[in-house]
Amino acid sequence: MQLTKLSLSGFKSFVDNTDVDIPPGLTGIVGPNGCGKSNTVEALRWVMGETSAKRLRGGGMDDVIFAGTRSRPARNIAEVKLILDNTARTAPPQFNDADIIEIRRRIERGAGSDYTLNSKPVRAKDIQTLLMDVAAGASSASMISQGRVAAIVNAKPQERRQILEEAAGVSGLRARRREAELKLQAAEANLTRVDDVVGGLETQLAALKKQSRQAVRYRELSEKIQRLDGLYLRQEYLRILSEWQNATSAQNAADQKIAEATVVVTQAATAEAQAAANMPALREEAVRTGAALQRLKIEDENLATEESRAAQRLMQVAVAQNETQSDIQHQEQEQKEADETSAQLQSEIDQINIADQNNAETVAAAAATLSDATTAHKAASTEFDARRQAVLETESQRQNASRLKSQSETRLQNLQTEASAIETRLENLAQTLDNDQALIAAEAAHAEARSARDAAQAHVDRQTELRSEAEKSLVDARAEESKSRERQAIVQGELSALEKLMSSDHDHDEAVIEQLSVPTGFETALAAALGEAARASLDKNHASYWMSLPELNAPVLPGGLPSLASKMDAPRELLRVLQYVGVAPDTETAARLADQLQPGQKIVTADGALWRWDGYCVQAGTMTASARRMQQRNRAKELLVIATEQKSVLDAAAAARASAENTFAEIDASLRRAQSEFQAAQKRLEECQTAVTAAREAQSSARQEQAMLRELARKNTDAQTEAQSELTRATEILSSLPDAETLEAAAAAAREALDAAFNALREAQVAHDHLEYQANARAARRNEMSEQQMQWATRSERASQRLAELRERAEVQAKEHTELMQKPAEIRELRTALLQQLQNAEGLQQQANNALQDSENILREKTHALKDAEAQLANAREARLRLDTNMALAEHRQNELDEKAQALANVRAKDLSDYFNFTDIEMDRDADDVKAELERSMRSREAIGPVNLRADMEAQELAAQLETVAAEKNELIGAIARLRGGIGHLNREARERMREAFTTVSKHFTELFERLFSGGTAELKLVDSDDPLEAGLEIVAQPPGKKLQSLSLLSGGEQALTALSLIFAMFKANPAPICVLDEVDAPLDDANVDRFCTLLDEMAKTNYTRFLIITHHRLTMARMHRLYGVTMREPGVSQLVSVDLNAAAEMVEQQAA
Repeated sequence: MQLTKLSLSGFKSFVDNTDVDIPPGLTGIVGPNGCGKSNTVEALRWVMGETSAKRLRGGGMDDVIFAGTRSRPARNIAEVKLILDNTARTAPPQFNDADIIEIRRRIERGAGSDYTLNSKPVRAKDIQTLLMDVAAGASSASMISQGRVAAIVNAKPQERRQILEEAAGVSGLRARRREAELKLQAAEANLTRVDDVVGGLETQLAALKKQSRQAVRYRELSEKIQRLDGLYLRQEYLRILSEWQNATSAQNAADQKIAEATVVVTQAATAEAQAAANMPALREEAVRTGAALQRLKIEDENLATEESRAAQRLMQVAVAQNETQSDIQHQEQEQKEADETSAQLQSEIDQINIADQNNAETVAAAAATLSDATTAHKAASTEFDARRQAVLETESQRQNASRLKSQSETRLQNLQTEASAIETRLENLAQTLDNDQALIAAEAAHAEARSARDAAQAHVDRQTELRSEAEKSLVDARAEESKSRERQAIVQGELSALEKLMSSDHDHDEAVIEQLSVPTGFETALAAALGEAARASLDKNHASYWMSLPELNAPVLPGGLPSLASKMDAPRELLRVLQYVGVAPDTETAARLADQLQPGQKIVTADGALWRWDGYCVQAGTMTASARRMQQRNRAKELLVIATEQKSVLDAAAAARASAENTFAEIDASLRRAQSEFQAAQKRLEECQTAVTAAREAQSSARQEQAMLRELARKNTDAQTEAQSELTRATEILSSLPDAETLEAAAAAAREALDAAFNALREAQVAHDHLEYQANARAARRNEMSEQQMQWATRSERASQRLAELRERAEVQAKEHTELMQKPAEIRELRTALLQQLQNAEGLQQQANNALQDSENILREKTHALKDAEAQLANAREARLRLDTNMALAEHRQNELDEKAQALANVRAKDLSDYFNFTDIEMDRDADDVKAELERSMRSREAIGPVNLRADMEAQELAAQLETVAAEKNELIGAIARLRGGIGHLNREARERMREAFTTVSKHFTELFERLFSGGTAELKLVDSDDPLEAGLEIVAQPPGKKLQSLSLLSGGEQALTALSLIFAMFKANPAPICVLDEVDAPLDDANVDRFCTLLDEMAKTNYTRFLIITHHRLTMARMHRLYGVTMREPGVSQLVSVDLNAAAEMVEQQAA
């Protein structure tokens, strides 16, 4: 299969429908950081079945849905499609009928995701298995990121085995083996549960047989309880009927008492109404006089309150007048102080202005002196700096030249010593390289060890196959033994149940049928012929017994029917009766011959039908206790024979199982010995490999060291020439430098001139700063006094306004004081007139209250008489109500009895006598006696406990269920055997594929490593186990010029190239439909990137794998066949643009032509 297209919609930043075509060759994806390049890789992993939101850089799976931006709303659905070309028909068989395979995964926010394959719903597991079968998938080695490269290098050998599994194409087999193992575990657990179920069902069957006997007793008691319950209900009905008739008579008497009490209440109510009619006028007069008196009292209180307020206000006005006069005096004083202070401040401002005019000329002269001193100081400073710089530069040049001369001399001596040592080492290496006998011997020993290891491996494989066959035989033998044991248990269980049942039936202990040997099939016929006489004994001391009599010449039976005596061996006592019984083959024959029977003769059939000479007949199918007893005894005999046969079969199955166990143990021991021999051979091979590697390393190290030493010798010669040149140049510099003492003297003179100029500048600056300070202080004082003068002027103006307001207030207060002085005399005159009116109103109110009190006393007496009459009426009505309640209760109890009778016999209570046909004796019984007997019967029924009335039917159903469970158990045993065989087959196939894949991948890895590193050596090893399915994959790598070391000590670029060599070796062994490389070229330099791209180009041409590469490297971009650019013109929304570089190059060539 080949991956041709990836389609995204609503996935992360790809909100619009976006198609990524992946044609053959190298397809690159480029773009700035954060624009969504990695989202395309995550979409590919997601549609391949990724289940971890964390590996998709999300907190939950809903995070893959477009979350919205400022200009675009969030989506609720995301969808990704993957198109695979299957025209070559390389897909697994269940999907290999279509040219195009379309995998779609769709997720809805809050609802989870679903998968479809060619528009058909499938499980995520189906998608993952399909992709694993073609070495692809969300977690496969074909999805390579920069972090994945580092993980491969730093991984444990067991973790690297995934790459080898994908190369071998056993990833799908591993998943199927795991699924088969889970099914096997489930089947074994089900088998255990089935055994438990069988035991439980057998226990239930025994319990059901006991429950059937309890059900008979329960039914008898239930019938008795029903009759007693009906009798008791009938007696209760008669008692309640009598109570109802008595209550009806009492109701009529109560109605008469209620009528008489109603007349008395009417008369008392009329008298009360007349007394109450006089009350409203009297109450109105009392209320009117009381209201008039209250108004006069309120008016007097208001006048007193007004008089008190007037006196209080007069005092307040006097106090306010005094305060106003004090405020006027204070404001006049404040206005005077403000005017005086303002005049004083103006005088000080005039004096400061005169001082500023006198100091202006002094300040100008000081500024000119300061400017001249500054110019002189700058000139002296420049001269000193120049002199000092000359001294420093000369000294620095002299020190540098002296240092260079000393270093050159030392370096020249060291280089000469090193050249002598290199020459000596080169001579020694030349002698070492001439002798290679150790390498030849190590390689020969390695070849011999490999042959021995291969032979041991073949022996292990053969023993493994024999062990699997022996294991299957053992499983079959155990299953056969289990089946035999189960059959024996079933027979033994049935036999035990029959023996227990027969031992519990004591009615037939001494019966004659116990002495008979009845052939199978004639039990029912014999029981029908003998009837109740089958229970009789041969013992004369028994209540009923058979007596021994001489034989008679019995008449011939009708139609020449054989007698029952000819069908069995019977005792002498039964010969007469059995000779008179004919056995008919069917009911039609018996019915046809019945009218030919002579006195004493009978005809029976095998199914129990009976025709007697006197016309008495019994229908077929009537199973008597005697017939059942004989059938049980015959069945017990049959079961004894079957149990003996099953015991022989079980012993044979146990012997076969023991033989299979011994065979399996012998083969298993042989396998362990073969494995030990293989481990020894493998260890010997590894030792030889180590010796070969050490010899090769010694040769390689010697050659590399020789080349390195020759390069060092050349570099040493160049370095000696350079050191001699440096020594000559340092000597020339020292001789050309000027005299240091002359330069120091000129610098000292320039320093003295600089100090004198600085002192003059400092004195001029101090004088100028003092004059400026005085001028600034006067200006600040002048501004401050101007502000104070304005504030005092404002205060004087506010004082004038306040004085005018206070004088106006004093006039208003004087006018109010005059009015308040006249108010008390007016109020006292009004209160004197109001006092006389109060005295008159109090007299009128007293008269109205006396008249109202007399009328209320009369009304109270009439009301009391009415209440007494109403109480008598209420008592009569309560008595009537109690009678109604008793009537209702009686009717309710009668209805309850009808409901109980309806539930009991589906009739009313009055019809129970007709339903049950009670006798006169039963009807005359006392109700309490009936109830006591009813309760005793119910207690007896309850003492039985819970009863299963369907015990017989349930026992039959349970027996059928036992047969079904036994069949299911056999099916489970067969399924377990098949699953174990399938797992063994998967393991053998996977081991073979792993061995072939390891050989192929190891070869390609060595070639690719040497190509990417331009030399060096590398190989793969299986470690930690002899089983390829459990072994780890170890990488041994040695880049050019480096000794064998741990992968973690390699540089970042070397680690990346080593991991890529392993991954590409896997692709060469088992090409995948797609290979995704996410910035794996980041740690590589330009030269390694070029080799990496060349290898990719060759693999794309010689392999059907299609490459999708995300990169920032310009060289990688240039080597792509087509490029996709991911842009984010709109914030949060990714878009794709594509360029076909091959097509673009062809267009340029055509235009140039």
